[in-house]
Amino acid sequence: GEIAGQRGARRTVVERELEAQGARLLLQRREVAVAAWQAYFDALAAGEELRLAQRLEGVGERVATVTRAMADRGLASGIDADVAEASLVGVQQVRFAAERRKASAYATLATLYGLDPLTTRTAVEGELTELPAVEEQARQALGHDGSARPELRVLEGERKAAEARADAFGRARVPNITVSVLAQNDGFNERVLGAGLAVPIPLPYPVGRTYAGEIAEAKATARRTQTDAERVRRELRLDIAVALQAFASRRAERDAFTPERMQRAEASIRSIAGEVQAARLSIRDAVVTLQALMGLLQSELAARRALALASVDLARAAGLPLEGGAR
Repeated sequence: GEIAGQRGARRTVVERELEAQGARLLLQRREVAVAAWQAYFDALAAGEELRLAQRLEGVGERVATVTRAMADRGLASGIDADVAEASLVGVQQVRFAAERRKASAYATLATLYGLDPLTTRTAVEGELTELPAVEEQARQALGHDGSARPELRVLEGERKAAEARADAFGRARVPNITVSVLAQNDGFNERVLGAGLAVPIPLPYPVGRTYAGEIAEAKATARRTQTDAERVRRELRLDIAVALQAFASRRAERDAFTPERMQRAEASIRSIAGEVQAARLSIRDAVVTLQALMGLLQSELAARRALALASVDLARAAGLPLEGGAR
C-alpha cells in the first residue's frame, strides 16, 4: 500500500489543475463576451450611420433637384447645378460606405453568435450608449485585490498545482511496504502457510530515482507563477486606471454634442432645400452648410459609438461579468 499518501497527493494535483483550467475557460468566455458587445455596438452604430446617410442623401437630392430646376429657368447658373449634383454624389458615397460597414458589422455579430453570416437576417435593436453603472463598478474594483479575477485565478491554480506536484514527487520517494501471504501444498501433500514483509530500500542517484529534478522544477514553477501573479495584479490595476480616464474623456466628448445643438442641426438640414428655393441661401453656401452639418452629425454618432466601446473596454479592464449581459 501507499503509506505516504501518494494517491491523495496525485488527486490534489488533478484538482488544482482543474481549478486552473476552469479559470482559463471563464477568461475565454469573458473575452468572447467582450467581442460580442463590441460587435453589437458596431452594428448599432452602422445602422444609425446608414439611416443618417439616407436622410442626408434625401436632402442632397432635393437641393440638386431645386438647383437644376432653377438653372433651367435661368434663376441659377449651370455651374451651381453641377456643384449641387457633385455634392449629392459625395453624400451617396457616404451611404455606400455605411452600407458596407453595416453588412460587415452584422456578419461579425452573427458569426460570434454561431450563426451563418450569409443567411442570417437578424435586426439589431438597442440604444447606442454606454453600459449602465460601469464606471461605478470599475472604481469599486480598484479597491479590491483582484484575487477573484480569472487572470489571477489561473496563475493561482497553476501555483497550487505546481506545489502539489512537488509534494507528490516527494511522497513518491517514500518506499511502500509490501505484505505477502503464501498458502500452498508441498511435495508431500502437506499444506504450507507463510507470510512476508518487504521494505524496499531506495538506491541513491543515479542508480535509483529520487525525483530531485522534478521536485526542483515544480517548486521553480510555483515561484514563477507567484511572481507572475504579482505582475498581473499591477497590470490589471493599471488597465482599470487607464480605462477610467479614457471613459471619462469619451463621455466629455459625447456631452459636447448637446441635444439642443443636434436638434438645430437636424432642423437646418431639413430646411436647406427650402432656403435655396426661396433664394435666401445660395447654392454654394447650401453645399458648404450641408457638408458642415453632415460632419457634425457624423461626429456626434462617432462620439456615441466611441463612448459605448470605451465602456466595454472599462468593463473588461475591471473584470465585470459581461458574458451574462450588462448589469
